[in-house]
Amino acid sequence: MRSFAIMSSLVILVSACGSSRERTTRDSGPIPDGCTPVTCALYCEYGFARDAGGCEVCSCNPAPADTCAVDAECALAIDYADCCGCAAAFTQSRVDLDRCVAGLRETPPVGCRDETMCAGVACRCAPPTRAVCEMGRCVARYDCPDGQLPALYSCVPACASHADCALAADHGVCCGGCSAHHVQTIDEDPCLARTAAESSCSPAPGACDGLGCPSPPTDCSFGGASAVCMADGSCSYGGADGACPGGSMEMDGVCVPVGTP
Repeated sequence: MRSFAIMSSLVILVSACGSSRERTTRDSGPIPDGCTPVTCALYCEYGFARDAGGCEVCSCNPAPADTCAVDAECALAIDYADCCGCAAAFTQSRVDLDRCVAGLRETPPVGCRDETMCAGVACRCAPPTRAVCEMGRCVARYDCPDGQLPALYSCVPACASHADCALAADHGVCCGGCSAHHVQTIDEDPCLARTAAESSCSPAPGACDGLGCPSPPTDCSFGGASAVCMADGSCSYGGADGACPGGSMEMDGVCVPVGTP
């Protein structure tokens, strides 16, 4: 975290929507036993640097890079110090170093937003699908490459048949339920799974306390529901035994709107 002498520091910034907030940087992990506390009179906005042994030294970490060279250096995240807290594109180094900027699946940090200053601020968030590097800056995009469809914060493959779709739940979040996904998306996402036993994710202990929302079910095959492929390439809830949803009918291995010639 930001440091001055042996004490951590805070700095007040003003957000784009007019709120003041306190910023700190993320910890770089616990300091190993046997390290001598840093006592130099040096203010480090992004914390003290560390030596090869993990001990802090009287030198500052560099500011997180605000430029990129490739898409892999960008990530979608949320700035919880901003009044609206919409998902946006950030450099990965900013996400790693700024305590108030957290990944989409991370537990929201506390103490970042000044709710008094944010009272009455009107917000409208459109979920981006990906973060890309354009002309050295991380930019949020809302479209998808050919052959893919936009989903919440991502692009997913278009289905070609019912076999491409399955029901799954995101077991890494506090609230949620089963929804239809492309099987490739399920296979690539460690948190998205048909059953809780198949997922390697779970919210941090206590993170969901008091939210008042249902947790993802343990088994998405319960109740006989199914996932089907729609004519537009999206996966959707189907009825028992793979029946097409209301207003659609089976044609050429997908569900098409009733009345389609």
